[in-house]
Order: sequence, then structure tokens, then C-alpha cells
Amino acid sequence: MGLEHQDTTLVRDGNYPMLRGSFVQNGLLFTRGNVPYYRTYPGLHVPQPTLLRPHSWDTPISELASEVLALTKMNSNSTQFDQASPIPVRAAQQVGRVLEYVPFGQIEQPDYRFYG
Repeated sequence: MGLEHQDTTLVRDGNYPMLRGSFVQNGLLFTRGNVPYYRTYPGLHVPQPTLLRPHSWDTPISELASEVLALTKMNSNSTQFDQASPIPVRAAQQVGRVLEYVPFGQIEQPDYRFYG
């Protein structure tokens, strides 16, 4: 499944942005947004939706959205409870940033603790 952050956003009535977890059937999912429990939006910028683009339609897109939303709350290395990207995607990006500096032919460390 592909994930893309969109430059578009949706608005709702009221003073706060879209609710976290809002989902539109065309694949737009707000992984960041207003949180009713806190009665506010904890971010600094207007939240942008993530476009879910499944490679196959074996699973309903609403179920995929639920799983992606759950994965955005799993980062135990952060006090922020609502990451914009799911933790597996974010971790892979962090490892990739470190591996850019490994010289060609050198053996990489297989243990994740070297990349955190």
C-alpha cells in the first residue's frame, strides 16, 4: 500500500480542524487532527490528510485506514501520540537516512539500535 501526504485539506464547521481519524472513502485519512478528548488540536499547522493507495482491493479501504491510524500511535520513542506516518514507514525512512552515509561495499549493521 502506498501512502502520500496531500497538499489538500478539508474543513468542518467550528473553530478546529478535521477530527483525527476522519476518513473519506476516496482514501483520504487524517492521521493528525482535532482530538475531542483534549478539546483541542495539539499541532501547530493545519493537518494534511494522507492518501491511502492500496496495491490490491482484497481488504476494504476503511479497514486499511483503521490499521494505518492504529500504527500512527505505536511510537514508544516519542511522547507525541499521533504521528503523521505509521511507525514502520517512519522507522524505514530513518534507517534510510543513516544508510545514505555508509560507503559502498561496507557491511551495514543489522541491529536497529544503531539507527535510532
